[in-house]
Amino acid sequence: MCIRDRNKVTGKLLGQVFGELSFAFAYGSGAFPQTGYNYSIKKPLLDLMLIPNNIEDFHTQNLARNGDHYSKLARLLGKSAICKVQRLTTGVYFNTDIKLPDGTVYEGVRCRNANTGWWIKVCWKVS
Repeated sequence: MCIRDRNKVTGKLLGQVFGELSFAFAYGSGAFPQTGYNYSIKKPLLDLMLIPNNIEDFHTQNLARNGDHYSKLARLLGKSAICKVQRLTTGVYFNTDIKLPDGTVYEGVRCRNANTGWWIKVCWKVS
């Protein structure tokens, strides 16, 4: 996958899914070419980290626009429960295995105005 294709996928996703964001970045094999990865056999996973201006507004809008990005339990419990879990844990909420025509996406959402500051938190996922 060339850089132009990756940028098209990322731009399409951000435009389709999210309202106002303070910051967003992509990482992993979907964002950067990986040595030895056969892109013609399997589309790479695109990892996104999103930092919205307001976490409650973000989840409200994202549940309405893209409810299928959330687990069934998260959809059932709603925005308040999602935000509470996010505040009580690492401060990052991941929606995983989002299927799009151009590939699979994992989206991490981090509150911009967290008391500890999102920039000092280190988060990882094991896939």
